[in-house]
Amino acid sequence: MQNKRVIIFDFDGTLMDSLDYIADCVQKAFDAHQVPRPAKEAIKRLAGYSSAKVVQTLCPELDESHTQAVLATYREIYLTWQGDSSTLYEGIRELLQALHGKGKVLAIATGRGRVSLETYLEQFELAHLFSMTITPGEAASKPSPEMLEKLQAALEFTTEEAVVVGDSTYDIEMAHAAGMESIALDYGAHSKQALAAAAPSLLLSSVKELKEALLN
Repeated sequence: MQNKRVIIFDFDGTLMDSLDYIADCVQKAFDAHQVPRPAKEAIKRLAGYSSAKVVQTLCPELDESHTQAVLATYREIYLTWQGDSSTLYEGIRELLQALHGKGKVLAIATGRGRVSLETYLEQFELAHLFSMTITPGEAASKPSPEMLEKLQAALEFTTEEAVVVGDSTYDIEMAHAAGMESIALDYGAHSKQALAAAAPSLLLSSVKELKEALLN
């Protein structure tokens, strides 16, 4: 994968160790609206989806107004609750800096909202490393290929020049739909078995292995 000019990363569960915090906030939002609380593992398995799609999948019986109310509460809790222990996975900062230093074009395709994504990128001083980021507010949720198609149109690269890096089957399915190669990481949302079934180009288990695949 060292020959890839464009590397498109998922965010949560790939770059950021944030899945537990997301699950906690979703549970709190459901509790606030007296909706049966989903299990944390069920929430984490949906990482990569937009927050709206997560709520709709976890509780499809909610009507639109209740869904929007739960979403509004989730977003408020996420941005204001003091229990956030999210951090970058060890070695990610150094990997991104090394890739950027080699002239790679870095991008993010995420299910996270625009405001919180930019907040984290600024907090961890990563924003300058990415040529473009795209969120569900600007394109259809994964596994639709629309995020990748919009990145491709804006950054002007061929499918052969790019690789998608993610921790969920939705990332891999999105890459397949766009005709791009993919790297699956089994330390995030989905199990090694589930990721293998999605048939990524590579299946890795650590940031160290990812660095070797992209740089060495």
